[in-house]
Amino acid sequence: MNRTKRRNLDTSNANLKRAKNADEFALMIVGELDKIQSDNNYEFQGLNDRVVALNHMGIKTKRGCEWSNNSVKRILERVGGMM
Repeated sequence: MNRTKRRNLDTSNANLKRAKNADEFALMIVGELDKIQSDNNYEFQGLNDRVVALNHMGIKTKRGCEWSNNSVKRILERVGGMM
């Protein structure tokens, strides 16, 4: 195998691993949101309710930041695309 093919294969494997990690994190966050709803007998009305709940519970993004509407939207889209 030449260098270019090996490098492309390494890049492809790394991308697959990143996608898998992102999928697992997204599923964990959606699970936390479901738990928050069930524990508090509450139904989220929109993205902002989810953002406030995650930030209030101290749950950080993968990069250690607070949640925004856009980051929660992307998580929900990722999980929605898995189903």
